[in-house]
Amino acid sequence: MTARNLDAAFAALADPTRRAILARLAKGEATVTELAEPFDMTQPAISQHLKVLEDAGLVTGRVDGTKRPRRVAEAGIEAMNQWLAMLRKALEKNYDRLDEVLAGMKQPTSQQSSIPSRIPGSWRLRLLSVSLLTRSMYSFGSCPKPPEFKPVLPDLVGSEAHENGNSPTHA
Repeated sequence: MTARNLDAAFAALADPTRRAILARLAKGEATVTELAEPFDMTQPAISQHLKVLEDAGLVTGRVDGTKRPRRVAEAGIEAMNQWLAMLRKALEKNYDRLDEVLAGMKQPTSQQSSIPSRIPGSWRLRLLSVSLLTRSMYSFGSCPKPPEFKPVLPDLVGSEAHENGNSPTHA
């Protein structure tokens, strides 16, 4: 997959409706009618979303008589996965170096208790580093003091925002 195709794939996934369609297709083939069922959209609107996903190389279709079922295009997903794996590897190296530096530093007792113990060690160090960095920024007086830092793990799926209607949708 070229850089242009990769751009198109990520742009296609920027829309929550297209992400939901792709998630449904990950369970198996489906027709436009089946894909339109959970949405308050017309079949032509779903077809437009499918066209964007097909142009991005994420969805393929086949002809089965009068039906045209769609399915996930493994090649498109694999290309995105390879690109993300490259980023994960680079980030892991950076975090490993940060973990080494932080492990060598003496951690104040009050800082240790602000990070929950159920979080794995390397993530505890990362959260602690964010906490220490935030506190050091404010100790120089360049910014107003923030409220107590409480680390929150992000919702990577984003399904709650979509279900509550907080995500913008595009046709």
